[in-house]
This record gives sequence, structure tokens and C-alpha cells, in this order.
Amino acid sequence: MPARAPGWPDSWYYYAFSRNFAVEDAGATEDLRVGLATVLEEDAAALAAQEIGMQTRPRGEFDVLIAQDGGVAKARRIMAALLKSEESTAAQATHKLAAPATA
Repeated sequence: MPARAPGWPDSWYYYAFSRNFAVEDAGATEDLRVGLATVLEEDAAALAAQEIGMQTRPRGEFDVLIAQDGGVAKARRIMAALLKSEESTAAQATHKLAAPATA
């Protein structure tokens, strides 16, 4: 279920709840929808602060500096270094191919 972030027209937060009980009960579905919406409303201030952080961080910086994102942040840095190295190697190879032959 998509929900637009309050005050941030370009941001969406997705949430879902699955169940294997009362599947045909529209009242249960509505209770769950209201409960999930209430949780998002309670978290609105934190979500707004996150959005400000995402909007104001330097371009190309994706790391969120919290402990649980440490592994993902490290993986991004490793991939960035590998891509930079690969681009540098490719540029050097192209430069060598483009250089005039000397006898």
C-alpha cells in the first residue's frame, strides 16, 4: 500500500500487512489499514527528518549513518571503488589504443 510522505510530494513509503485469518472480513481489513496508518502518522516527524536529510545530503552520497546500515554502506563504498578502478583501467586501455604506433 503506497502512502505519500507528508509534505514531500516526491517521496513514497510502502507498507504491507498480510494475514491468513479473517481474509473475507472487511472490518478486519479496515482495522488493519487504520492501525498501519496510525503507525505512519506516529512516525511522521521521524520520516520528515529523514526526508530532510535525504534532500540535503551531497549528491551521490547514499549512506545513512546508522549502525544497521553499516554493511550496506560498506558494500556501496566497495562497489564504488571497484567501478572507479574499472573505469580507470578502461580509460587507460582506450588511451593506449588511441596512441599512435611508434616504430
